[in-house]
Amino acid sequence: MKHTSYLILTFLLFWSVFSSAQSLTRGDIAFVQYNADGVDNFAFVCLTDIPAGVTIHFTDNEPINLQGGEGTISWTTSATINCGTVVTIDYNPSESTGQASVSESNSLNFNGDGDGLWAYCGDALSPIYISAIGNDGSVMNEINTAAEGDIIGTNLTVGINALGLSEIDNCIYNGAVLSGSQEELRIAINDPNNWTGSNTVTQTFTGGFTISECSSGTTVPDTPTISSIVNGENQVSRPVLPAFLPSLFTFLPCLPSFLVYLPSLFTFLPCLPSF
Repeated sequence: MKHTSYLILTFLLFWSVFSSAQSLTRGDIAFVQYNADGVDNFAFVCLTDIPAGVTIHFTDNEPINLQGGEGTISWTTSATINCGTVVTIDYNPSESTGQASVSESNSLNFNGDGDGLWAYCGDALSPIYISAIGNDGSVMNEINTAAEGDIIGTNLTVGINALGLSEIDNCIYNGAVLSGSQEELRIAINDPNNWTGSNTVTQTFTGGFTISECSSGTTVPDTPTISSIVNGENQVSRPVLPAFLPSLFTFLPCLPSFLVYLPSLFTFLPCLPSF
């Protein structure tokens, strides 16, 4: 019985350790701002709670080569970011602030003649795309030019969890819909007809969202706030300690005794559903 209890506790510990390194899925964020002139920046709304330890990579590399020579900004949460929060990320020199840290490789610098912005979790060789903006060419609701990249193969859908604009240097979501379900907001935000902008004047999104699925319920939704995360261009990026590592370090002293029971653990795992 002691052995079984130990195995269960060990399994639960491993589950908590590795599940803390969570990922997101497509449509969990939506872009609401894009500026290619002056201080390049962008903003997105969290359409779900984003727990601590999650990293989202933002890049203007194309999906065919996410490790290309363009820039990638990695945004890692250090606390839960509430559903409905709007996050703005600049690449102008400054230290990162807020409830997340930011690092950059190469230089994310939008091309004023047209570019793309892709958000993904995981490794660049096996990414989980969660949102995108295609801002090149003259055709709306398409993302397929050489400058913006091709949406085919990313599991994203234009108009649902990706935005296909007719090229404009600086643009924002016009706030046509600010309250509703996650699906309603995704469709509204990713409709290019709900965007406005300028080829000379940078844009700032100032709205707030009320999302019916937010964790606090439909009667008193999470208060939307704007968190400004400013990334320093040309800084030396320092690795961010994954949120699960403290738990892992706590577990390591027990590893030798755990290995004794490892064969029994694999015997136990097939029985877990019935358990």
